[in-house]
Amino acid sequence: KDFDFLYEPQYHSLVKTNPAPSEDEIKNLKSSTFDTLVIYSLLLQKAELENIQLDEKDYQDINFTISTYISINNDLESFRKVLEENKITLYQFSNNLRDDVLINKFAEVLVEDVTPREEAIQKYYEDNKYLFIIPEQVRAKHILFSISDLKTGMDYDDDKKAEIKKNAEEVLAEIKAGKDFDELMNKYSEDPGSKSNPNGYTFSKGQMVKPFEDASFSMDVGEISNLIETTFGYHIIKLEEKLPEKEFTLNEVRDNIISEISLQEKQLYFNNFIEKLKSESVIVNNLK
Repeated sequence: KDFDFLYEPQYHSLVKTNPAPSEDEIKNLKSSTFDTLVIYSLLLQKAELENIQLDEKDYQDINFTISTYISINNDLESFRKVLEENKITLYQFSNNLRDDVLINKFAEVLVEDVTPREEAIQKYYEDNKYLFIIPEQVRAKHILFSISDLKTGMDYDDDKKAEIKKNAEEVLAEIKAGKDFDELMNKYSEDPGSKSNPNGYTFSKGQMVKPFEDASFSMDVGEISNLIETTFGYHIIKLEEKLPEKEFTLNEVRDNIISEISLQEKQLYFNNFIEKLKSESVIVNNLK
């Protein structure tokens, strides 16, 4: 992979958006291209020293990529023209793909056994403790008497709402008299989510409409509320359970953290490896 191969496409891309780039812009582009070329060349050398080989699947993937580019450009000749506009030959393009795959395979081998450092795990835990805290929650069942048409979403008129409220008060009286809450919930509740949540809803503060939330968090376990009015209608709530705030320890979430930061640690190791390679190499820049 030579300098022009990397530089020309980027230069053409630059002049498309900026027809008259400044000397500094060109200088910066050449400098960054040179750095990329150095890294690329050093990694290729290292891959060859480690005897990294492409297998049949790798070549199939390369051929598939080329076929995809040809298809996107309608045919082979059209694709060649696109490459020529960027001063690239099909041979260079194919070799570039091969080198990319080779470097990726080397990188995978290089970082294969890299695992997050203990200090990185601890730092992630301390910096993101809020992720490992489940706030106080409650679990509540309710009977909903809807004040809107469930099919159209339109609110009922005042007379209909008054009738619904009267019905809700009668059901509440039955519960207070000892009737089974679940039986009446299954009979009267118009909450479409009740079927998929037969044991009630578990929620923390900020997840339900305010009147429903306030009532639920102020109740004792087993307590039945009075009628609670929300934008959805009238609710009769039964508190089933109170769940205190839980903070997971580092050991409880260690595996999750390792999965989360493993890629970052591998990238850090790879970047450090590249810097070490550069520091150990004699690099001559003859660019003008």
